[in-house]
Amino acid sequence: MFINKSTYIIFMAQNNTNCSPDYFRTIKINELLPQTKKFLDRLTFKKLEVFVERALDPNIIRYKYPYYLYRLINNYAKNDKDNFIIQELFSNVLYGTDINYIHSYCLTAQEHYLIGSTPPFALALHHPYKPIQLFNENKKFKSYEIKKFRKNIFVTYTNFGNFFGYGIDLRSKYFFLLEDLDSNNNTLRDPRLINIEKLENLIFFEKEKFDKSSLDDIYYECKMEFKYSADFPFLRNL
Repeated sequence: MFINKSTYIIFMAQNNTNCSPDYFRTIKINELLPQTKKFLDRLTFKKLEVFVERALDPNIIRYKYPYYLYRLINNYAKNDKDNFIIQELFSNVLYGTDINYIHSYCLTAQEHYLIGSTPPFALALHHPYKPIQLFNENKKFKSYEIKKFRKNIFVTYTNFGNFFGYGIDLRSKYFFLLEDLDSNNNTLRDPRLINIEKLENLIFFEKEKFDKSSLDDIYYECKMEFKYSADFPFLRNL
């Protein structure tokens, strides 16, 4: 349920208050969060609580949204109703933005091939290091918003470990960073693998250090050994 203007006005009328949209958003999230308990184990729910708390913290200017956590939580949904609760919760946390849409359009063509999908715009194949949203005629987001989303959704995963020198095992997940963009909106380098367990520890147990970390800092804290394969999509000249 996205927070739209009419819903907000109805909420204010029912509660006889002039509370801000941010407060309304918090109320909605607090209603949804307990509903996730029934299909999450204790540890996963605790991680979700930490994420929501930090996502709502006005003192955190750049909260890096861990996309892998969305995937982790989403995997626990046992039916459409549970899945709807999760989608509704995250849409409210992210100010009504569809996380699947963001993820699809803020990736580059290179990153799309790594996760096994094909970018929707042919032009993107000629510019494989630019987010494909930049080639969408009906641009929903501006370039600075895309950069912000990439900083927030800074990691995703692939089942194709063979691109990074590992065996072909579609049951395994290999997590890689969404690299920063340069002034021309090209990624600065090819994607790098990281150890997701080290990243989880950094996010949830070393909060202050994580919030101050750059993408390179995160990589060196959580890096995983890898070697680019000969068929790595759009591999730059090393």
